[in-house]
Amino acid sequence: MIRREVVDHVLRSLGLEVGSTLEALKARHALLVLDNCEHVLERCRHLVEALLRGAPRLSILVTSREPLQAAGETVQRVAPLVVPPVSALHSVEQVMGYSAVQLFVSRARARQQGFALRQQDLKALREICRRLDGFAPGH
Repeated sequence: MIRREVVDHVLRSLGLEVGSTLEALKARHALLVLDNCEHVLERCRHLVEALLRGAPRLSILVTSREPLQAAGETVQRVAPLVVPPVSALHSVEQVMGYSAVQLFVSRARARQQGFALRQQDLKALREICRRLDGFAPGH
């Protein structure tokens, strides 16, 4: 069972009206990042499965010390990753030398055929990687 507070938080995070249903996500093409899910595995599993059933264009990246055991889940165990410093955000080629970016791009390509990292994505990508506990030299 998915708690209403969790759904409302996800909707708010995606800029949708709080109180609406998961149906509001159906046409959204977005990446949803759920971090540190080991504390609420069952709730996250139910949420992820409901989102993927109802919003096929939504991509979900979950971090957890344990698998969710959700339908269609791909588990990839990783060592600590290195995030590019702000000074490396000048080119796609430069940031591709960092392990956090390499993993992100490989998973994005596995989910979205034709995914290509663009220059305008670099700042947001670095922030996603940094928030997911990558090691960021020169914060």
